[in-house]
Amino acid sequence: MEQKNIENIKDKLFSKDFKKFFRKKFAEDFSDLEKQRKRTIIIINTIITITILFVVSLILYTIFISVLDTIIHLCVFAVTIACIICNFFRSKYTKTAKNKILPTLLSYIGNFKIYDTSKTSSEIEYYVSGLELFENFNRFHCDDRFVGTYNNVEVDVSELSLKKVTHSGKRSSTKIIFNGLFIKLPSFKEYSGKTFIKRNGIFNAPSQTQKVNLEDPEFEKLYDIFSTDQIEARVLITPAFMDRLKKLSTKYGTSIIVSFEKKNINIAIPSNKDWFEIPLKDSASKFENYRNILLELIEILSVIDTLKLDQNIGM
Repeated sequence: MEQKNIENIKDKLFSKDFKKFFRKKFAEDFSDLEKQRKRTIIIINTIITITILFVVSLILYTIFISVLDTIIHLCVFAVTIACIICNFFRSKYTKTAKNKILPTLLSYIGNFKIYDTSKTSSEIEYYVSGLELFENFNRFHCDDRFVGTYNNVEVDVSELSLKKVTHSGKRSSTKIIFNGLFIKLPSFKEYSGKTFIKRNGIFNAPSQTQKVNLEDPEFEKLYDIFSTDQIEARVLITPAFMDRLKKLSTKYGTSIIVSFEKKNINIAIPSNKDWFEIPLKDSASKFENYRNILLELIEILSVIDTLKLDQNIGM
């Protein structure tokens, strides 16, 4: 199969060919989406207006009656409810837009399938919960997930939020375990142990692992490495692999988390970014928004190129 090149794919996205594809495939969808978008904006603006009038009325009411604490609580409650309702309608529109557009849009650069996370998130939750890459969590949310093939490598990408909620009496606390993109890739290397790479100083060593010391002081300033097999870890994490991982960390502005376990390479990219978003504020037919979604996908696929995961040779 012909090998794809990230730069060539990028060039296609800025060509006349992509514009023709865009107009041909989505003309009817854009008409329906634009109507829904305008209805959603009217609803949200109405809610905001009503909330503002309610809050102003309460403030004016305090001029005549001294119940400031009660008024403040009512204002906070009203604003909170308004935000929840507005977010519901915004999310409903963006989800509809994604379901209508993304499957066809992603077909432009490859064979990718969008998963309905309301039906399939349990599958990825089961997989992730069995990894030692992450701390224990009891709250799981998968916003988007797609699976496809790039340069003969199976790509499984999910936008995940992992949290741990604990309760003590009437109090509860929430610890964010991970927010960002999770990428599951098959490993061309056979390995029997488990190896973990995580940002220096925050990694609790998984059971039965030992710290691995490598001959790259710069890398070890950034990352801690633990493995159940010291020799295997050194085979997996070559100087070339370390160099590529450092470049990725610089590119994304964060420390990439990696594990070799369950016969896969698991890559987690911490990020608060809302990936693959179709903005409510823009026209449903705004060309640049959809091109940006594909550019985001290309950024993810570049991980395979950077780490050379499509090559059955030394990392």
